Parts: sequence; structure tokens; C-alpha cells
Amino acid sequence: MNTRQKASQIVQVTSDCRLLDGQGAEHIYWRKDGCGLAKGWYVVSWPRDAMPGRFNVDAQFRGPLRKREEADVLLWQICSGARVGTVDPASMESGVAPARSGGRFPQPLSPKPRYYL
Repeated sequence: MNTRQKASQIVQVTSDCRLLDGQGAEHIYWRKDGCGLAKGWYVVSWPRDAMPGRFNVDAQFRGPLRKREEADVLLWQICSGARVGTVDPASMESGVAPARSGGRFPQPLSPKPRYYL
């Protein structure tokens, strides 16, 4: 895990400036550029000096992803230090970190997850 990252979680963007966190609570988010994110699943991370859980200009959004399962894999990759794009999501079901499987990470809506600040 990147030593600068303190916390990460999965959220679902439901509309402009609104998202659901992992517990299903609705939050308002905002970004530096003032633009809303596309609907979908995101992994949100905060730097160490920011307050986790506040979806403000400190939050870094990675996505959008089509399915929650894809976000689960991306979060695992971020937290474990695995190379993003190399884990077979089917191997995640066992709960054991997979060895190099040669599988591919499910494709997000864009070729690579975007990083929003």
C-alpha cells in the first residue's frame, strides 16, 4: 500500500454530487473542478493528512467501474500493493491472495480507471 494513503473505501456514485458509501449512507461529494463524476462504482482514497470519509477535494476517486465486484478487486489491489490489472476476480472468491494468475482485471467503463482529485 502506498505509504501516503491512510484509508480507502468503495462507493457508488448515484447522481451529480451524490454517492452511497459502503454502509449505504448517502453523502454529498465535491471536487476541485466542480464537475460531477459519471455514475458507477469507485474506490476512494484519502492522503494521510486528510480526514477519511469526507468526500471533498481531498478525496481521490478511482473509477468508474461497472460492478461492485470490480471495485472490490481494485480495492484489494490498492491495499495489497498488487499491480493493478493483473488479478483474476474469480480467484478473489476464496479470500486468498492469488499468485500471478495471468488473468485480467475486469475492464472499467474507460480503458483505465481514472483518478479524480
